[in-house]
Amino acid sequence: MMNNKMKLKNASFNQTRGNYKKWIKWVFSCMIQSKFLFSLLVIIFILGFGIMSSYIFVSSYIYDRFLIYKTDYTELEKYFIMFGYLCITIVLLGLANALFNYLINLITLSIFEKKVCFSLRRKIFKKIQNLTITYFDATPTGELISRSSNDVDNISASAQFISDDVYLFSTIIGNAIMMFLINWLLALSTLWVYVLMIFSMLSLVKKIRKNFFIQQQHVGIVNSFIEERISGVKNIILYNQENKSIEEFAKINQELTDKSLLANAGSTALMPIGFFFVNFSFIPLTGIGITLLVTCPWISNYHHSVIYHYNELPALLIAFTLYCRHLAFPLNEIISTLGQVFLAFASFRRVFDLLDEKEEKDSINAKTLKDIKGVVVANNLCFSYTKDKLVLKNINFVARPNEVTAIVGPTGCGKTTLISLLDKFYTTNEGSLTIDNIPINEITNHSLRENVNIILQDNFLFNTTIRENIRFGRLDASDEQVEEAAKLSYANEFIEKLPDKYETIVTQNGLNLSQGQRQTIAIARALLSNAKIIIMDEATSSIDTKMEKDIQRSMKNLLKNRTAIIIAHRLSTIMDANNILVMSEGRIIESGNHDELMKKHGFYYQLFTSQQKKGMQI
Repeated sequence: MMNNKMKLKNASFNQTRGNYKKWIKWVFSCMIQSKFLFSLLVIIFILGFGIMSSYIFVSSYIYDRFLIYKTDYTELEKYFIMFGYLCITIVLLGLANALFNYLINLITLSIFEKKVCFSLRRKIFKKIQNLTITYFDATPTGELISRSSNDVDNISASAQFISDDVYLFSTIIGNAIMMFLINWLLALSTLWVYVLMIFSMLSLVKKIRKNFFIQQQHVGIVNSFIEERISGVKNIILYNQENKSIEEFAKINQELTDKSLLANAGSTALMPIGFFFVNFSFIPLTGIGITLLVTCPWISNYHHSVIYHYNELPALLIAFTLYCRHLAFPLNEIISTLGQVFLAFASFRRVFDLLDEKEEKDSINAKTLKDIKGVVVANNLCFSYTKDKLVLKNINFVARPNEVTAIVGPTGCGKTTLISLLDKFYTTNEGSLTIDNIPINEITNHSLRENVNIILQDNFLFNTTIRENIRFGRLDASDEQVEEAAKLSYANEFIEKLPDKYETIVTQNGLNLSQGQRQTIAIARALLSNAKIIIMDEATSSIDTKMEKDIQRSMKNLLKNRTAIIIAHRLSTIMDANNILVMSEGRIIESGNHDELMKKHGFYYQLFTSQQKKGMQI
């Protein structure tokens, strides 16, 4: 939990690499891929822009023509004619506006979901597959899930709000243009209030946007906590720590609630501020505007508007009053959706921060391993996760084909780190680590992992059939090859006893199988691959003695033309190894076969005799 807090504290809003121009450019490039729908969207936008901009002008024309201007009609006739025209105008233009608004939302949602969000999910998943192991070490799984799911959902949900805001903003621009065309003086005396409103909100908007970003960070922390507690639910129950988990969740949940309230309170405050400025705009309109029109007709001369010559001053003032009202409506609507828009931008920032992360890439001129022998050599190899502490110190060894090289030592001595370097999960700092005289760092990742296979102590099984879990080692393997690998690993013995045999579905991470059964499937998976180098990290630790001995007997056939490197805690499993590397505090302090090391009466001798005294089976 403290790690999550520290990450949140260090993940400053100003330090993130969000680039709104880049995001908008990318979203636009996705949207224009649907050429027909995007073209239709642009056309509807233009039509809607024209309808909303002309609606008020037509209404003011009707007022000027039939209500105020002197005509040959009687008063009653004028009212009825005006009412009829207004009804026709409101119904036709209103229906057209509603239809265009619906079509804009529908098309935008379709394009956004099919192109933008679909592409985002694909890019995120592809990115996750290519991130470095260092990134996964530092990032909770729940945080990645939050960015892949919650943040993309926020972006998807914002499509309607963003399309509405663009449409409303275009309406504001259209109304402002019409106001200037009708009378520039009244337009200037009115619109400066809205300009003042925008500038006064900018500093507040920046703060609100930051709060939404922090809110989404806390969402990631909550998701990480939930994912961790679900994964470790058995341990929580075993140690009666349910109440502690509930208390910890209540704390981080309260933090998320506080940040959410702060973010939403800020966005909510924009609404009353907007109302104030909108209502305030009528003061200069009715005060300054009218005074100038009455006292300075040579400046304003409402009879000489660019698009229409109003017959009477009241009709012009009615038109501007309506325009002010119709400026207020879209502005208030935009302000009311800013919370969702800011949330979407915060999610965009988090998603693109993930997409900007450094990927695992091959070095320039990296070589492809082909038909290798599998000779592994470490020469003065050093490695550290941080600059101030070496984990591996001057490691030297040679692992050859048809031989078993074992690595033993106490917990934390660097055994697992060493084999991680062999699969290039991390990059060596000093010295060299080579396969067939080719430095690991100069080998392509794909070809390296085709030739180096690690069987972990706790292997992951996928939620599919046993057959497909084994075939994961080589996707083009036939059913016969899959079953042969299962026989060699002795997984076949328990598989054949299952009702569905190889078609048995493995539940999440193999929870419907025993630890030993899961391990034999993982071994079969590795044996099915064409890897020339097999690394076993405590791979037989969860297998019973009989099964372990069966596997050991088959190793001579399995390791033909292969190099085997085995990490073992139970020393009885590596007594026949050709070379045993004894590690302590990041160094190899002894090496040799079992008999040679026992004669030295050194550290290995102490470990072996200690295990014998504790009753570990041989």
